[in-house]
Amino acid sequence: MNKSTNVLFNKGMSLSKYDNNDLETILERLNEMLVIPIQNSYNLSKEELKSLGQIVEGELKKRKKRTYSFDEVWDNLISYNLATESELRLVTSINGSNMESLNSVLYSRTSYRDWEQYAEMMELEW
Repeated sequence: MNKSTNVLFNKGMSLSKYDNNDLETILERLNEMLVIPIQNSYNLSKEELKSLGQIVEGELKKRKKRTYSFDEVWDNLISYNLATESELRLVTSINGSNMESLNSVLYSRTSYRDWEQYAEMMELEW
């Protein structure tokens, strides 16, 4: 925990090298320092602690975001009338059966980069 906390407070912090458990520990530590000021050995203001906590929470939310399989995106594109099965077959036969191909179809119809972004913006529940 100390290593993670020390690195977090460096100006050029990078959270990508920490797993979710490390980030949750860091977030707990930040919240402890908000509640019990004596534990704030970094002499950070409440605003700085809250800001760091928001950064860590944001990273955790991004990581826990739902991801969709190729088959789910294929089915959803058809279900939401964004493409027909024939169109998807044509595109994937030319570009390959991969997420990039399906995302290209989605982008051409909606301007959203991937199904996760589309689902979030359309407030779809899964």
